Amino acid sequence: MGSLLADDFIITVEDGSTFSKAGYIAHNGDSTVHVKKSEMTDLKVRMHDNAAVVTGAYHEKGTSKGNSYEYRDRFTDIWMKINGRWQVIASHYSVPASQ
Repeated sequence: MGSLLADDFIITVEDGSTFSKAGYIAHNGDSTVHVKKSEMTDLKVRMHDNAAVVTGAYHEKGTSKGNSYEYRDRFTDIWMKINGRWQVIASHYSVPASQ
């Protein structure tokens, strides 16, 4: 994951918390989380020179610390070509208003 994220990557998650690259990698490395389902749908990509905006829906289901959870989010990822490689520079996840 580290090679896909720009050094100054920032993500905003559902509760409004933000994580840097290191924080997000650590957050995803939580050994108490066991993902049973992870899928992206409704993907749309808009290209702008050396940048791409990706939007879509994200669904994840699993357990955390023994408790079941399920997320249904909308997301926006901003990718940029940096030194010849595509990397994510920013990401935002939110819960759709209809939930």
